[in-house]
Amino acid sequence: RSEAMDAARSPRRLRGHSSTATCCIASRDRPNIVSTAGEDGCVCLFDLRCKDVQLVIKLGFDAISSLCFKQGASSHFTTSQGNENMIYAASGSEIKCVDLQMPTFEKPMESYAYNMEEINQISCNSKSSFLAAADDSGVVKIIDIRQCRPFKTLRSGHANICSSVQFLPWKPWTVVSGGLDSKMIMWDFSKGRPFLVADF
Repeated sequence: RSEAMDAARSPRRLRGHSSTATCCIASRDRPNIVSTAGEDGCVCLFDLRCKDVQLVIKLGFDAISSLCFKQGASSHFTTSQGNENMIYAASGSEIKCVDLQMPTFEKPMESYAYNMEEINQISCNSKSSFLAAADDSGVVKIIDIRQCRPFKTLRSGHANICSSVQFLPWKPWTVVSGGLDSKMIMWDFSKGRPFLVADF
């Protein structure tokens, strides 16, 4: 029994990409589901209860820099509500959305090309109403998912590359960004203005 427990705790090597993996995310609603992306332009979906990769989605030939699940939807892997069935993937300055329930994964359901430079991280808020995309210019684009249009551009906060962005679930109009200028900025994205800047 102890050997089985040790095996369960030991690191898993997930194989699915033909080149360097660039990012990895875990499902918030299903602890066994993990998705990765790589320089091969593929998104891989893993169920940690299974040995092999479950899905390989080829989105193109360019590297994928960031992934996020769309929150609050039913999943291909479960019939219950509240699990993700869509994945957003950022490649270059474009974001593509793929529905895992569709038979043809290579054709995105939606795509957004509002950033001017390469996107470093994307994030979806808990209500699946907004998507944030941080890019090399230091800008964060907020996209209205339901209306499929840009909502706000958060600029003049970072002096150079904005490397990360996340929504705060307990503050519905707050997004946090971090950059290579060593600044963490909290924004009220409804107004497009920062209200807290921490310089590290």
